[in-house]
Amino acid sequence: MMPTGFTGFSGERVGIGLIFGPPASRFVRIANLGKNSISTFSSEVVTLALRQQYGWALAEILIHIAGSLSLTVLGMFIVRFLMAKEGL
Repeated sequence: MMPTGFTGFSGERVGIGLIFGPPASRFVRIANLGKNSISTFSSEVVTLALRQQYGWALAEILIHIAGSLSLTVLGMFIVRFLMAKEGL
């Protein structure tokens, strides 16, 4: 089984979730939006490790984390840009 690599990037949703809404509801929004992607990610990594495909498992982890962080930053920049453009 080869990893999908790009399964479940939720960074842009997390970035938006961190900016909008009251502080008390931010965690709930982020947790609910990322729940399925985290389950998929965990399942893929564990399956690869159990098949002793440690290189693919490590690649999956690195690609997922780098992509997720990149899209989080991108999502935050997009929202800030749009807010500044609208004068919010």
